[in-house]
Amino acid sequence: RELADVAARRLAQRGTREAQDLRRILVDQRARVEEELQKHEHADQLALDFSADEKRELQANRAAWRRRLDRFAEDVEREPARVEAFYQVQATRVEPVGLVYLWPESN
Repeated sequence: RELADVAARRLAQRGTREAQDLRRILVDQRARVEEELQKHEHADQLALDFSADEKRELQANRAAWRRRLDRFAEDVEREPARVEAFYQVQATRVEPVGLVYLWPESN
């Protein structure tokens, strides 16, 4: 029972640590996406010599970055909680273990 409690405590600590790490990663990622979007927000003026495909790609990138920014708030709330819940012990069980010692007949 004591070993199960220790294991559950360690799993909970690991879940908390990984949830905090994930939250930090998501916040950093949001900052990078915001920075990239701001860098290319007014790129239409600089894109005069871009081909039609390049302009379309830039517009698609900006649209994807905006959608991703909209989802970050939800992800920061939901995903770390999911990671933490993953490490919660749902059930414990004790399995009997048997040992067999074999000796050769010649001994």
